[in-house]
Amino acid sequence: MPIAQTNYVIAYFSLGIVLLALAIFVYSRARDSVHKLFSAYSFAISWWSLFTIPMITATNHQMGYFWDQVCLTGAIFIPPTFFHFVLLFIDQARKFKKIITSCYLISIFFLVVNFLGAFVSDVQPYRAFNFYTIPSLFYNVFVF
Repeated sequence: MPIAQTNYVIAYFSLGIVLLALAIFVYSRARDSVHKLFSAYSFAISWWSLFTIPMITATNHQMGYFWDQVCLTGAIFIPPTFFHFVLLFIDQARKFKKIITSCYLISIFFLVVNFLGAFVSDVQPYRAFNFYTIPSLFYNVFVF
Protein backbone atom coordinates (compact mmCIF):
# COMPACT_ATOMS: atom_id res chain seq x y z
CA MET A 1 0.00 0.00 0.00
CA PRO A 2 1.45 3.40 -0.98
CA ILE A 3 2.31 5.74 1.89
CA ALA A 4 -0.32 8.32 0.86
CA GLN A 5 -3.03 5.66 0.92
CA THR A 6 -1.75 4.39 4.28
CA ASN A 7 -2.12 7.90 5.72
CA TYR A 8 -5.75 8.07 4.56
CA VAL A 9 -6.49 4.61 5.96
CA ILE A 10 -5.00 5.60 9.33
CA ALA A 11 -7.04 8.83 9.35
CA TYR A 12 -10.34 7.14 8.39
CA PHE A 13 -9.70 4.32 10.86
CA SER A 14 -8.80 6.68 13.72
CA LEU A 15 -11.86 8.84 13.10
CA GLY A 16 -14.13 5.82 12.83
CA ILE A 17 -12.90 4.11 15.98
CA VAL A 18 -12.90 7.26 18.11
CA LEU A 19 -16.44 8.18 17.04
CA LEU A 20 -17.69 4.61 17.44
CA ALA A 21 -16.25 4.51 20.98
CA LEU A 22 -17.79 7.93 21.69
CA ALA A 23 -21.18 6.81 20.35
CA ILE A 24 -21.14 3.69 22.52
CA PHE A 25 -19.93 5.58 25.59
CA VAL A 26 -22.54 8.34 25.30
CA TYR A 27 -25.36 5.91 24.47
CA SER A 28 -24.49 3.69 27.45
CA ARG A 29 -24.92 6.69 29.74
CA ALA A 30 -27.76 8.34 27.83
CA ARG A 31 -30.37 9.93 30.02
CA ASP A 32 -32.39 11.65 27.32
CA SER A 33 -33.00 11.96 23.60
CA VAL A 34 -30.20 14.49 23.09
CA HIS A 35 -27.59 11.96 24.18
CA LYS A 36 -29.14 9.16 22.12
CA LEU A 37 -29.28 11.33 19.03
CA PHE A 38 -25.71 12.50 19.49
CA SER A 39 -24.77 8.80 19.58
CA ALA A 40 -26.69 8.15 16.35
CA TYR A 41 -24.95 11.11 14.69
CA SER A 42 -21.53 9.90 15.84
CA PHE A 43 -22.35 6.37 14.70
CA ALA A 44 -23.33 7.60 11.21
CA ILE A 45 -19.99 9.39 10.81
CA SER A 46 -18.17 6.35 12.18
CA TRP A 47 -19.97 4.08 9.69
CA TRP A 48 -19.05 6.33 6.78
CA SER A 49 -15.45 6.59 7.90
CA LEU A 50 -14.82 2.91 8.63
CA PHE A 51 -16.50 1.64 5.47
CA THR A 52 -14.60 4.12 3.30
CA ILE A 53 -11.45 2.10 4.03
CA PRO A 54 -12.46 -1.06 2.10
CA MET A 55 -13.62 1.14 -0.79
CA ILE A 56 -10.37 3.04 -1.19
CA THR A 57 -8.29 -0.14 -0.75
CA ALA A 58 -10.45 -2.48 -2.87
CA THR A 59 -8.55 -4.58 -5.39
CA ASN A 60 -11.29 -4.75 -8.02
CA HIS A 61 -14.03 -2.53 -9.38
CA GLN A 62 -16.94 -4.65 -8.14
CA MET A 63 -15.74 -4.56 -4.53
CA GLY A 64 -14.92 -0.85 -4.75
CA TYR A 65 -18.46 -0.10 -5.94
CA PHE A 66 -20.03 -2.35 -3.28
CA TRP A 67 -18.08 -0.74 -0.43
CA ASP A 68 -18.88 2.71 -1.80
CA GLN A 69 -22.58 1.93 -1.48
CA VAL A 70 -22.06 0.63 2.05
CA CYS A 71 -20.03 3.64 3.24
CA LEU A 72 -22.50 6.09 1.72
CA THR A 73 -25.26 4.50 3.82
CA GLY A 74 -23.70 6.19 6.84
CA ALA A 75 -23.06 9.45 5.00
CA ILE A 76 -26.71 9.67 3.96
CA PHE A 77 -27.81 9.80 7.60
CA ILE A 78 -25.26 12.35 8.82
CA PRO A 79 -27.30 15.46 7.83
CA PRO A 80 -30.66 14.49 9.38
CA THR A 81 -29.14 13.18 12.61
CA PHE A 82 -27.05 16.34 13.01
CA PHE A 83 -30.00 18.63 12.25
CA HIS A 84 -32.23 16.70 14.65
CA PHE A 85 -29.53 16.68 17.36
CA VAL A 86 -29.01 20.45 17.12
CA LEU A 87 -32.73 21.15 17.33
CA LEU A 88 -33.06 18.87 20.36
CA PHE A 89 -30.02 20.48 21.96
CA ILE A 90 -31.49 23.97 21.64
CA ASP A 91 -34.93 22.67 22.64
CA GLN A 92 -36.61 23.47 19.31
CA ALA A 93 -37.34 19.96 17.99
CA ARG A 94 -41.08 20.09 18.63
CA LYS A 95 -41.37 23.32 16.69
CA PHE A 96 -39.65 21.76 13.64
CA LYS A 97 -41.05 18.22 13.88
CA LYS A 98 -42.37 18.18 10.29
CA ILE A 99 -39.05 19.39 8.89
CA ILE A 100 -37.14 16.79 10.91
CA THR A 101 -39.45 14.06 9.62
CA SER A 102 -39.01 15.35 6.07
CA CYS A 103 -35.22 15.21 6.45
CA TYR A 104 -35.34 11.57 7.53
CA LEU A 105 -37.73 10.70 4.68
CA ILE A 106 -35.40 12.37 2.17
CA SER A 107 -32.52 10.36 3.60
CA ILE A 108 -34.51 7.14 3.24
CA PHE A 109 -35.19 8.12 -0.38
CA PHE A 110 -31.46 8.59 -1.00
CA LEU A 111 -30.75 5.28 0.75
CA VAL A 112 -33.10 3.47 -1.63
CA VAL A 113 -31.60 5.31 -4.61
CA ASN A 114 -28.15 4.29 -3.36
CA PHE A 115 -28.96 0.60 -3.28
CA LEU A 116 -30.77 0.77 -6.62
CA GLY A 117 -27.44 1.88 -8.07
CA ALA A 118 -28.48 5.39 -9.08
CA PHE A 119 -26.74 7.38 -6.32
CA VAL A 120 -23.21 6.86 -7.62
CA SER A 121 -22.35 6.73 -11.33
CA ASP A 122 -19.24 4.65 -10.81
CA VAL A 123 -16.03 4.29 -8.85
CA GLN A 124 -12.60 4.70 -10.33
CA PRO A 125 -9.01 5.21 -9.21
CA TYR A 126 -8.34 8.70 -7.92
CA ARG A 127 -5.01 9.93 -6.60
CA ALA A 128 -4.00 7.71 -3.65
CA PHE A 129 -7.27 5.76 -3.70
CA ASN A 130 -7.74 2.49 -5.57
CA PHE A 131 -11.40 3.49 -6.02
CA TYR A 132 -13.39 6.61 -5.22
CA THR A 133 -16.92 7.87 -5.84
CA ILE A 134 -17.91 9.24 -9.24
CA PRO A 135 -21.13 11.10 -8.39
CA SER A 136 -24.42 10.83 -10.22
CA LEU A 137 -27.14 13.47 -10.41
CA PHE A 138 -28.72 12.13 -7.19
CA TYR A 139 -25.40 12.30 -5.35
CA ASN A 140 -24.96 15.92 -6.46
CA VAL A 141 -28.48 16.78 -5.26
CA PHE A 142 -27.70 15.09 -1.93
CA VAL A 143 -24.47 17.06 -1.46
CA PHE A 144 -26.13 20.32 -2.48
